[in-house]
Amino acid sequence: AVAIVGLSTRLPGADTLAQFWRNLSTGVDSIGPLPPGRAADLDGATLPMGGYLPDIASFDSLLFGIAPVEARGLDPQERVLLEEVWACLETAGYTAASLAAACPRVGVFVGAMWNDYQSVGLDRWHASGRAEEFSHHASLANRISFVFDFDGPSMAVNTSCASALSALHFAAESIRRGECDAAIVGGVNLLSHPYHARMLADLGLLSKDGRACPLSSEASGWAPGE
Repeated sequence: AVAIVGLSTRLPGADTLAQFWRNLSTGVDSIGPLPPGRAADLDGATLPMGGYLPDIASFDSLLFGIAPVEARGLDPQERVLLEEVWACLETAGYTAASLAAACPRVGVFVGAMWNDYQSVGLDRWHASGRAEEFSHHASLANRISFVFDFDGPSMAVNTSCASALSALHFAAESIRRGECDAAIVGGVNLLSHPYHARMLADLGLLSKDGRACPLSSEASGWAPGE
């Protein structure tokens, strides 16, 4: 048997699992426009109605031993994952060191589909002539393994909308095969460049009224979410 002993999440309108459950149980609608504090990063572009996090830029890099100059070029997805892994370990009652002591081989499995920050980096390269932004799926998992000093398998999984579930499957199988003694599993999806939303819109995939109606005949598309 495989046991889940720690959980952490950051979702639109809910920074904790408890808040997410309260939103679900009371019918809170977390779909809305992009928070004002993030609009400045889009150079005048607009994003459709969706489920957005209020802040994807703030990051205490020194907590993770990352120099601020390096942190500025990291994919926000990588920053958010580092923070949520820290919080997940706390809910499980571990530090990174105590988990590694109890389970010498800790694997890291991350599900991710989009690489928006590559587009951000390309824009900034064209503007400044410097290529400083870093966004690769492998780094989402490898950075966690490095920062927390975990020695098990470290891999990113991209199976489109099933990425996080696939990561969970591979983690459980890795534990059962004896490849690792414990595993960190994560999933991440952020909209950090307008090309992401424009492509969905031009393909006709987004809801006309900004609302998602799963399994309903009234659905006209989906609302993007983070």
